[in-house]
Amino acid sequence: MPASTSAHTSHRDPRTPSWGVGRIFMAGLVVFSVVALFHEFSTLPAAGSAGYGLAMLSLANVAHWIVLSIAVIHNGRRMRLLAWALSGIEALLLVLFALVFSSPNLERAQLLFSWGQEYLYFPAILTVLTVIWLLVSSPLRGASGN
Repeated sequence: MPASTSAHTSHRDPRTPSWGVGRIFMAGLVVFSVVALFHEFSTLPAAGSAGYGLAMLSLANVAHWIVLSIAVIHNGRRMRLLAWALSGIEALLLVLFALVFSSPNLERAQLLFSWGQEYLYFPAILTVLTVIWLLVSSPLRGASGN
């Protein structure tokens, strides 16, 4: 094969674009993060009477969800490690706030309290789904046969 012919050969990716459950899950992570961010900012002034410490922790947790969304969408090696770490932190925080901490003044306005009951348990559900997603969607899974 002449050199000029090989230079014009196209290197197309044979995979089809994914528009299924993966995209829906990633969109759900992003939508949850944005909705939680706006809700936490709107409830921050009301949390002032009980103290800003837990409200700021909740805002930091929302920032954590935003970074987790980016890590899951990117799906690179380092970002997957970051997503694993953030999922572990989220699981630990949900357990701590569900079993150890309670604050009647902040309970309705916080992302972490009661497994995320105010958010229809989405923090707990999305944490479990993120761990499952990270297990199932590893890009190295199919590389062993090549």
